[in-house]
Amino acid sequence: MSLLFRSEFCAALAPGRIELTRLAYGLRRRVEAWRRADLSPAAGDADGWRFVLEGLSSMLQGDRSVRGRLKVVLSSHWVRFQVIPWNPEIDSPAEFAGYARACFERVYGELASAWEIRFDEAPTGRGRMACAIDRELLEGISRVTRESGCRLAGVQPYLMHAFNPLAMPLGRRNFLFVLAEPGRVTLAAGNRGGWASVRNCSVDVDEAGLRALVERELNLLGGSGQPEVIIHAPRIAAEQLEGIAALGWKLVPAGGTSDYAMAWGTGAP
Repeated sequence: MSLLFRSEFCAALAPGRIELTRLAYGLRRRVEAWRRADLSPAAGDADGWRFVLEGLSSMLQGDRSVRGRLKVVLSSHWVRFQVIPWNPEIDSPAEFAGYARACFERVYGELASAWEIRFDEAPTGRGRMACAIDRELLEGISRVTRESGCRLAGVQPYLMHAFNPLAMPLGRRNFLFVLAEPGRVTLAAGNRGGWASVRNCSVDVDEAGLRALVERELNLLGGSGQPEVIIHAPRIAAEQLEGIAALGWKLVPAGGTSDYAMAWGTGAP
């Protein structure tokens, strides 16, 4: 098969839900319809990642056609974010890794010792987005993937999976990217090619609540010039967001069907 038309699987994990799709990459990226599993435990915490990981293991073990490269996308429910500020005294990747961990430890204390921390690249003088994920969760994903006969292509937070297709068009503009999931909203602000702030909130999402969160974040950001507001809320009913467009905020839909919103991301604008 030509590398111009390769494909891979994507498992998007969220509280009580798994979206499993086959993504094809050619002249245009497209989703080859797969399926979603809504999980209802007889006992235990439906929001816990261990329960969802067990569900993924069952899905992969029970379907021998799911083989090959598997990418995993994680809901913001299970990821902590920070923008790590620029520090001119740090001049090596190892030093920055220690600096980023110290930033998380300052906020979360000893809990951060159990987390794997990763960060993106950024221009000199700009803040860098960092995420922290429970190391045990990452090890569980690796184990489940290996036992199913798949090859793990990577684990990515939903925030970055949804934002990355928009990064190049946005360039160095001033923006606020808002990712709304059931029960959670993540707000990430960027300016001049770097990250300015990120906030991850546990909330019930409707139009009024989302509007209040965004307006509060805009007030906190302050500064001159209103940032461009971009909202990705594919699993929130459209009628719940009817007033958003009237505010001049941009709604970015999923590139594929809403059933596979997490696995697909935003798609190219």
